[in-house]
Amino acid sequence: SARKLSRSTVARRLSEAGLTWMRRRQKSLVTRAHKQVRIDFSDWVLSRTVATLRRWVYTDGTSFYLARSAGEKEHKMRGALGTHVWRMATGSDALFEDCVGPSAYWKAQGLCVRIWGLLIAGVLFVHVLPEGQVMNRWYYAKIIAQCFPGWIRQSMGRKARPLLVQDHEKCLWQDRNMEALEAAGCPVLENYPKSSPDLNAIEGVWQLIKDRMVETEPEAIETRAEFLARLRRQVHWLNDTKHDLLLKLCTNQKVRGREVALLLGAKCKW
Repeated sequence: SARKLSRSTVARRLSEAGLTWMRRRQKSLVTRAHKQVRIDFSDWVLSRTVATLRRWVYTDGTSFYLARSAGEKEHKMRGALGTHVWRMATGSDALFEDCVGPSAYWKAQGLCVRIWGLLIAGVLFVHVLPEGQVMNRWYYAKIIAQCFPGWIRQSMGRKARPLLVQDHEKCLWQDRNMEALEAAGCPVLENYPKSSPDLNAIEGVWQLIKDRMVETEPEAIETRAEFLARLRRQVHWLNDTKHDLLLKLCTNQKVRGREVALLLGAKCKW
């Protein structure tokens, strides 16, 4: 019934009921200390050749959360209702029964499934971490040695010399892992700026995968094995049907650079 009303009318009625809205916290904003570094990096990107930029590959991880019970699954399905949470205007917090929308804390519930990926020339490769395993410098070294060389050869050929874009988690930049990446023929782009997920193309691909997982989610509770089978199917679907989009995300560094420059170092839409 609310679809017949304007947003301002809905907001006014909720306000009269003592409710106000807050936007869910997304990625952290760019601090002043990082803005100039991002601008300098964008200027550097704009001076690179297309051939150089096509050598870039992207790595990062993400997590999914599985419901442990029927009741928890019901709450987790409500967790996808949107980016705004309605809460009491007095500032007191509220959960499902008291909010028009989900609690900001719903994501912390459920069993965690962690995956790590490499995006190469429009193709996404994923590795699922064992249950209970977190990413650390030792496990990252294992992924580099066991997965990266094969993924790179499969997408770029044996003679490829890619440049790796990765975020600045300490475990990724350990000396041992830098040496392992060199040995795998995939040195790191060392001037990649901190606080810049919008410049790491795989971040946008994770969102595509998550959207697809929501679209294909069954009503029944999934086991971890069932979820992983569905995840692999959707990764294959994405690589098969959205290759052109993935390739665009991999190679539009200059577009991102111009947007960051226009925004004076703030995060761009990517």
